[in-house]
Amino acid sequence: MLSSEEFLTALSAEMPRLRRLAQRTAPKGIDADDLVQDTLERAWRAQGTYRGDASLATWLHRILINRSKDLAGRNAPLTMPANEDLRAMTVPDPLAVIEQAEDEQHLRAGLAQLPVQDRMMLVLHDSLDWSAAEIADLGGFSEAAAHKRLQRARLRMVQILAKTSGTIERQTADCRQARDSLAPYLEGTLADETQRHIEAHLRHCPHCPPLAQALVGLRSALSHPSPRSTPAPRLMKALASFRQEVDEYDRTSER
Repeated sequence: MLSSEEFLTALSAEMPRLRRLAQRTAPKGIDADDLVQDTLERAWRAQGTYRGDASLATWLHRILINRSKDLAGRNAPLTMPANEDLRAMTVPDPLAVIEQAEDEQHLRAGLAQLPVQDRMMLVLHDSLDWSAAEIADLGGFSEAAAHKRLQRARLRMVQILAKTSGTIERQTADCRQARDSLAPYLEGTLADETQRHIEAHLRHCPHCPPLAQALVGLRSALSHPSPRSTPAPRLMKALASFRQEVDEYDRTSER
């Protein structure tokens, strides 16, 4: 079990990542730093319940995510329906999608249109470098389900940023295989033979390369840090108040 001093040090170290998550995922009308402050204060009050079953980072992010779900409202969808299939989508102008994604304001506006859990998963994976296994552990579902939800969330984001999109009227088996494999292809986790097959398809298909290009641009934009901003004074004040509690406890213990 961490001492209060160790816990405070960990809180301070994790705050930038919590802010990055909150800046891109806070529900509409909720200030990101307010959400982070709420998370820090809840974590500090509940530090005695932290047993180390998960990393402290996972524990803190779970608090922020659960608070976001509460603030989004009970009627807000958590994830897209499993039967929503966007794999046949066409992207007329992938460069327009990339331009939108690289504008932080448009990127956040697009993320805000995703269901709460999908938005969180996408930012954790593509912005904060969490693995699908870590996200699955956080969300309480399988790693395979995490990969599928991430793929749907990325496709939905491309559709949002594209503003106009169509569907392939006659999708070939090769198109279906390529689109099913785009996520692992972009992550470099496909078997060599499958990768060669996908690359051969992308060289000749008129529909799939623009989608692949848009997905690459989206992931690149998400991986870029949010524009630097100074933490709100109230966040530093909260950490300072925690420090005072630790110091006061130490002085009392020495008497």
